[in-house]
Amino acid sequence: MARIVGMSTSRSIASLTAKSSTYLTRTKWFQKLCKWAFVVIDHDKSGTIGKDEMYTGVLLIHLNLAKYAGYSACRPPTRKVVEGIFDKMDDNKSGQIDESEFIEIMVVICSHIATRIALQYFLIFLIVPQIAWFMTKGLSIATYSNARLSTVVSFFQFLIDSFPSFMKDTLESIPGTLISSLLVFAAIPACLDFIDDYMGHVAANTTMLAEAELDEAKES
Repeated sequence: MARIVGMSTSRSIASLTAKSSTYLTRTKWFQKLCKWAFVVIDHDKSGTIGKDEMYTGVLLIHLNLAKYAGYSACRPPTRKVVEGIFDKMDDNKSGQIDESEFIEIMVVICSHIATRIALQYFLIFLIVPQIAWFMTKGLSIATYSNARLSTVVSFFQFLIDSFPSFMKDTLESIPGTLISSLLVFAAIPACLDFIDDYMGHVAANTTMLAEAELDEAKES
């Protein structure tokens, strides 16, 4: 009976891993990263790791992904979440998991990063420039409609005109650059956090379905 439950648990985890798989987690690079992290955290070279080592591995992989993905990979799951997934993978309750189980866990944990990366660069290259342009034009209209501000702007425009031509374009682009920077460093993280919360609800529902399958397997 225990063997049947263990096999059912493995199938449920495999199903969850398949559902969580993304282009990023299917790449050879990601698989090599997971194997490298496992070797690093497996201090005693036993071929298995415990919960503490598991969480260290999660942080290690997120740090390496952050080198390329930036903010998208800078929100690893909590220790409680990682330990919950660890317990589900630990079929025989030995407190240890092997390399293949570690990789499966990382596939589930990192499944949302590809979505965050795609959204991040979509916002940076397509949305932020448009918003910055409209905000810059809006500020220009608001400025020239105010007499005092218009005088200040005219004075700065006079200063800019006194610079060589190759510097004028750079100086005139400063307002748009500042607005774009504010959007990148403030608005985009907020959008990504919103996506995280949504994905968290999806993951919670997926986990509930997996647990229901396990309960059905145990009852049968």
